[in-house]
Amino acid sequence: MQLFETMRLEEGKFPRLPYHKKRIKQSAEQLKFNLDEKKWNQLIEMLMNDYPTGAYRIKILLDQDGSLDYVVATLSDKNKFTAKLVPLPDNVNKPELINKTTVRKHLSHNHQ
Repeated sequence: MQLFETMRLEEGKFPRLPYHKKRIKQSAEQLKFNLDEKKWNQLIEMLMNDYPTGAYRIKILLDQDGSLDYVVATLSDKNKFTAKLVPLPDNVNKPELINKTTVRKHLSHNHQ
């Protein structure tokens, strides 16, 4: 299992960076993941420097041992999205529900 944070990177800036950092830090503390803030800050700086123009979806992944990885994708130019509420099963693990982890069984659905 990994923790992750998905953020918008636009024109070399993360608009809500303090919010995202606070959220992954709280999740790391709750789930006993080692988040090295210096490494986090270095990765953020590198991404801002490497993608100074355009708009991207950045997904930063944190392993329990503190290893960081990332995925960069261009943002969709869709201006309309749809969603459907799906009831959660009773046996959902609360930490997996409350925190953004790569264990996402409780979110699977058939996309109808």
